Order: sequence, then C-alpha cells, then structure tokens
Amino acid sequence: MKIALKTVITFIAGFFLLAGCSEYDDSTLTGRVDDLENRVSELEQYIEDLNNTIQGVSSIVRALQDEERVVSVEPLADGTGYKIVFSDGSEATIKNGEEPSIGIQQDTDGIWYWTVDGEFLLDGSDKIPAINAPEFKIEGGQLYYRINGGEWTVVPGAETGFGLVQDVEETEDDVTFILSTGESITIPKVQNFALVIDAPSEGIMGGQSIYVNYTVTAGDAETVVKAICDAGFTATVSGNAENGSVTVTAPAEVPAEATILVVAVNGKGQMSGKILSFAQGEFSLVTPAATIGSQGGQVVLQIKTNMDYNEPMIDPSANWITRAPETKTVRTDELVYNVAAYDGSNGSTRTGNIYVSYGNGEQETFTITQLNTEVVSGGEDDFETFNAISPNFMTYVSSDAQTDAGWHVNQYCLIMDKTAASNWDAIDTYLPIICGTNEGAGELYSPDLEGGCGTLTIKYGTLASSSQLTDIGFKVTVSNGVSTESFEIRREKADLAMTTVYEVVQDVNLTGNFTITFTNLCVAPPAMALFKYQDSVGILSVEWTGYSE
Repeated sequence: MKIALKTVITFIAGFFLLAGCSEYDDSTLTGRVDDLENRVSELEQYIEDLNNTIQGVSSIVRALQDEERVVSVEPLADGTGYKIVFSDGSEATIKNGEEPSIGIQQDTDGIWYWTVDGEFLLDGSDKIPAINAPEFKIEGGQLYYRINGGEWTVVPGAETGFGLVQDVEETEDDVTFILSTGESITIPKVQNFALVIDAPSEGIMGGQSIYVNYTVTAGDAETVVKAICDAGFTATVSGNAENGSVTVTAPAEVPAEATILVVAVNGKGQMSGKILSFAQGEFSLVTPAATIGSQGGQVVLQIKTNMDYNEPMIDPSANWITRAPETKTVRTDELVYNVAAYDGSNGSTRTGNIYVSYGNGEQETFTITQLNTEVVSGGEDDFETFNAISPNFMTYVSSDAQTDAGWHVNQYCLIMDKTAASNWDAIDTYLPIICGTNEGAGELYSPDLEGGCGTLTIKYGTLASSSQLTDIGFKVTVSNGVSTESFEIRREKADLAMTTVYEVVQDVNLTGNFTITFTNLCVAPPAMALFKYQDSVGILSVEWTGYSE
C-alpha cells in the first residue's frame, strides 16, 4: 500500500481556505468532505497496518534469534496477509508487501536491521536491530518513526510504502518468510509427538538380527519405546526418549511374512507407532562362475537378493582380480571386477574365488576362471533387418529374403512381422520360421561369421495353436570349413505350448570363420500341408561367444 502524504495535506489546507473566503455549493463541499474522510481513513489504516506488520516482522526475527518455533500460519480472512502463532504463545500479524521501501536486511555481522529504500534506518548513528520494532506516525505530511518511545525522526522521502514480507512458504518441517528484498527467514515448526523409524526393506534369514534406528520428536522425559513381536520374532529396544535402536532377531524358520509393532508413548499418554514388515530372506548368485580370456577385462558378479550383504572378499591368492569402481550404470546388485591379462605360457588356466557373506554368517562363492588363450567377443543375429516378409501364414517368403548382415532363408520359410504375430510379445520385429511340410524342409543360413564360435545360445518356439501342434525339431550345424559341429533339438507335442520361449545353450568351440545353418527335421503329412506353421519352428534369436585356442 502506498499513500501520497503531501497530496492529502495539501487537500486539507485548500479545504479550509475555501470554507473561509467564499460562498460555496453545499453539495460540492459534502462530496469533498467525504473524499477527505476516505483519504484520512486510508492513512489511518496505512499506519495501523504498517505498525502491525513492523511488530510482526520483529517477532519473526526475535523467534529466529531465540530459536522459537512456529505453531501455525493462518491466512487473514481478507487475504491481505497472515497470522503467525509461535511456540512461546506470542502472535504476529503481517501484511503482504509489494515494494521494499521499509524492510529488513541482514548485515555482515549476521544481525537483521531495519532499512528504508535499502539504506539502514538509524537511531542517531546506530543501526536499529529488527528485534526492536519502530513505531510510525504521520504528521504535517511526513512519516515519522521512533524507537522505545524516544524522539520522533522523519522517515526519508515524502512518499513511502512497506514491502517487508512478500510471500510465506510452509512445509511439513518449517515456515519460510520471503522478504521483498529477495532474502528469506526460515523458522522451524513445532513438531508433533511422533516415532520415526526407517523401516527395513531387506529380507531376513533364520537366526539373523537386524538393527533398526528410531528417533522420537517432541517427546518428554517419561517417553518409552516398546516393540511387540509375532511369528517367533524377538526384539530388544536400546536407547532413550529421543533416539535409539531396535534389534530384531528372526526365528530359525522364517515365515513368508511377519510384522513387528514398535510403539512410543509419552508422559501424557499420547501414542505413536510404526509397523515393521519382514520377508523371508533370499540370496543367490545368478551364476556361480565366469570364464574370461587371457587378455583380461571385466567380469560381472550378479547377486539376486532382498537382503543386505557384506562387501565380497577376494581370495588373497587371486591378486590378479580387483574390484572395479562403481558407476551410475552399475546396479548395486551387480559387482564388477577387473581381471588382469595372463600370458598363459605354462599352458594352464587359473582360477580365483570371491566370497560373499550375508545373513547370519552364510557365504556364497563366485569363481573366475581365466584361460591361457584369448576369448574373442561373439555376436548376434540381425533378424530385425529382414528385407521381405510373408503376406500371411500360408505363403512362403521369397528365397532371396535376407538381413543386412546376410542371414537368409530357403523357399520353405515364413518371415512374420510383430504385427501379424501380435500375440507373441517375445518377437522383437521379424520372426524367421523354418517350416517342415512335405514340400520340403525350411532352412535358415547365417553369413560367414568371424572370431570363432564358443557358446551358442538359441531361443525358439512355435506359433501353432494347441489344435494344430505337432512334435517339432530342428538341426543346428556349425562349420568352419575344416570341422563341423551339429546337434538336434526336439520337443514333443506334450511338452510344447504356443508362444512359449524355449532356450538352448550349446558349447561349440570352433575357431576361425564359421557358418550356422538351421534345418527343420519334422515333415507334416500332406493333409497338413496347407498350414505352413503346423510343424514349424520360429527362431527368435541367435547369439554366440567368440572362441580361439
């Protein structure tokens, strides 16, 4: 709010001059008197709001200094400000501000002082601390202030306004008063009596103990904390009325789920509680071992668990294994280890163990085996780049259909896109299907692949419905031109389900360049020839590791 003080005083003087020197129209005078009364009322309201807000801001600064807390903040009924109640029982009323003519500012000594237009308000030559509330009045067209009933001093400027508090932000823990100068004052709120516990999220093993910390807010000297257990669990509380811990111990046989109630009660009988839930602990290594070539590199130890566990310990004899630094791309249950290069001149492999302890002293062992030869990185298919697809399930794809890398099929195959086979989520983009009708056996061929074939991983399945299912089978042939490794995969109808993903992992161990061929082994009777997918096999994906001797 801003009032032009000189304008009001000038208007009052003109009114009395007019009244004493001329005849006048009474209606005009009545209107001017009403206007004058309105302006005087505005001035009176201005001074009242200003002094109330000055007192309120002074209370805020004093609460900050005395470490008082805020009990409540309530908007005024007319929406023009706030009423604040402090923990010592005092109250303060502040009005919303727009311009920082009168404000407060924190000086280099850490103390808040009153300001006018950014300059410190003075009591003689001394700055006025904000914990002391100046009193303001209007007299003779000027705004005056004084401290503790002292001499009145003119506030610089004939026109002035007050900004002080521009906004109030309230959270669960504190209240922040945003000043019109851009600075802020934050006062903590009074906390209700409450028990605060960081509930554990991990599982627990039989006989294992878990420690859970607690804190009590707004407690008193008579506050006690107790734990109530079920399902064979026991709990011990260690601490005081402010903080401590609860030691929870599981029975030898841990149930699938169990709950423990922890309760805090103060001297007034007020109660605050927390339910802790525990699940049966699970801990396993996704794979208990890994193999790496002589060139060294990184190995990932994957742990499937709902429990906390100790930092894995590397066997002292395996000093060629070190823990890799964690990065944001590595999950907490994936531990990466660096493996040094190995010359392998003695012709033997070497192994090293990593021990992972958890629960009540249980331990798992992860073994790294390093070969005396390099392991070449492998590869995977690029079926998503097939350049042709079958128009339906009864029409073979053209035999010149192939991928960017050179995977291709013969004339007895289907290539279906994900849209046509939308009931099978495992299909990435395109699915090559090797058929086996009496017309001929479908085949899928790889291009020439480099780096040797160590372990071959194949995922497959069928799109045939239960009424159309037959036994399925296919042969996989891997050849490097010198040696050939082949194996057959068969699955009987009773052990086969539509759109189910099956996986086979086969060690091949062929060096050099190689090719992979898939051949359907099942031939449907002539009556079934119409259904190209009757005994067909969909090859979902093909992956392989490299290999060198």
